[in-house]
Amino acid sequence: LERQLLTCTPDKDAIAFSHIEIQQVLYEGLSSLKRRLMHREAGEALERRYPPEPHQRVEALAYHFLQAGELEKGLLYCIQAAMQAKSSYASQSALYWYSIALDVMDQLGQDNVSPQQRFELLLAREQIYNDQGNRHAQNTDLTALQNLAQALNDPAKQAIIHKRQSTYEHGMNHLSEALTEAQTGLIAARQSSN
Repeated sequence: LERQLLTCTPDKDAIAFSHIEIQQVLYEGLSSLKRRLMHREAGEALERRYPPEPHQRVEALAYHFLQAGELEKGLLYCIQAAMQAKSSYASQSALYWYSIALDVMDQLGQDNVSPQQRFELLLAREQIYNDQGNRHAQNTDLTALQNLAQALNDPAKQAIIHKRQSTYEHGMNHLSEALTEAQTGLIAARQSSN
């Protein structure tokens, strides 16, 4: 504070760097181990400060725990951030956090991630791509979802994906393919007693 590297915020509730470059220079001077430890401390401090309402800071919590290398905890907050953004109709933010969560799942590996959870995240992201009209990305997610539904051998999930694929084909004006997907989805739904 005396050297004016830090300043008090107007509400006197926090201290901030007086210039962003000061923060960056100090951060870059830290070893990777020290950075991870600082991010873990920051995440834990945020959890302590907002224990009954962590949703107020889920994005910051996700960021700090991922930077700390605590992937499981970071994944939990990524999913919460994505769902919070989706419920607020912040599609770009939801898309970002769903994508980060799926990347973290890849890093954790199949042994540490539930295929059902991966399915739900892909399904949510595919819906955002559909809403945005991003057909290429939507098609990529639909392919991944089809593969996952087949691997899970779950007729209900297969029915959902055939319905989504039908919607996609309809949007692309491929009406015969849309009809085929809808009929296949109906067969899968009947097999699941749904």
